[in-house]
Amino acid sequence: QIEFADVILLNKCDLLDAQGKAKVHHLLKELNPTAIVHETTRSKIALEHVINTGRFSMDKASTHKGWLTEAREGEHTPETL
Repeated sequence: QIEFADVILLNKCDLLDAQGKAKVHHLLKELNPTAIVHETTRSKIALEHVINTGRFSMDKASTHKGWLTEAREGEHTPETL
């Protein structure tokens, strides 16, 4: 989900110190360098930062290695059996 997201909410930021936030931001940028990351506390964020952002690109999405893996039969590996 992180690798495929256009917008990422980093919640519970009130529980992290600056070093912890920096580590998480670094990891998120490694996994998805183009996503916008919003820090939140109690998931409070203005809806315009999440809904109708205009960031989704079908062309970009279709080039992602996991594109439609869930939809193609026989390609899903369940997390649990």
